[in-house]
Amino acid sequence: MSKNEFLYLATVIFTLTFAIRASNNMLITTIPLISAYIFHFSSVLIGVISSILSVSSFISSFFVNSRIDNSRRRELFLISSATYAVVFPLFFVANRILIFILSFIAGFSLGILFPNIITLSGSLNDRKMSARMLALYTTALSLSLIISPGLESLILQRFSLREDLYSFLF
Repeated sequence: MSKNEFLYLATVIFTLTFAIRASNNMLITTIPLISAYIFHFSSVLIGVISSILSVSSFISSFFVNSRIDNSRRRELFLISSATYAVVFPLFFVANRILIFILSFIAGFSLGILFPNIITLSGSLNDRKMSARMLALYTTALSLSLIISPGLESLILQRFSLREDLYSFLF
């Protein structure tokens, strides 16, 4: 693999990992708050909506991703990426029903995306490059967990929680 190919792949893995993990973190922390304070869900429904993201991610990761052959893996990854890119901003217009559907679809997509990014990161033929790529992957995960709450805090300083739905557009 040439240096340019490595840099291209590293850039793709870093930005994709960062964006997906940051938005996933936002979903996990913001959806329950919106459910409680905007939609006035009961404690049980807040737990259900929180679980939907994780359960649907588990379903797609365990039952779909683990059983798909390599020839279809790339296609499924691209479909999941596009689906997540469309669904995430739709939380902006979510209502009491749509939030459940969007949470399921977002979680399902994430269950396809995360395992495939890490697989790609560690699949290079050169062990040294593969190790570097995995280190870059974990760095992107860590940075996204540091930076994304800060960004959301900045948004919440300017907008109310109801308007925090705008953060899904940002």
